[in-house]
Amino acid sequence: MDQVLQILLIAVALALIASISIQIFLMGRLLSVLSSGLGRHALSEIVDKAYETLDGVDRATQAATQVMTQIKPTVEQVASVSQRQLSHANQVVNEVLTGVERINHDVNAAIRWPSREAHAWSAGVRTAFGSLFRKDASLGKEKQW
Repeated sequence: MDQVLQILLIAVALALIASISIQIFLMGRLLSVLSSGLGRHALSEIVDKAYETLDGVDRATQAATQVMTQIKPTVEQVASVSQRQLSHANQVVNEVLTGVERINHDVNAAIRWPSREAHAWSAGVRTAFGSLFRKDASLGKEKQW
């Protein structure tokens, strides 16, 4: 092993040993203060309160677990409905985007269509409609006379 790594491991081990020693010393001092200063009766009250607190935490945990168990089916149902709605929305958006893409393609094709050809087509349509309606108008007048 590398010497730097060995020195680092030794330093970490010494720090841990020192930390444990300090904690043991402080715990001993705390216990001596509690037992001498407060007396046996106060120490038993602290222990009783700690047990009551742990019991309350246990009851709260059980209640939370029970609530989670009860709402789990509802949450699963809501998740299923949401998944179906998202799937349907995705399908609708895909259809809309496909339609927009088709329209964009048609517009691009119309833009690329030469203007002379478009003008010729519109002139032809106008002439056809004009001759069709003029004929009917003139036929209607001839029938009247």
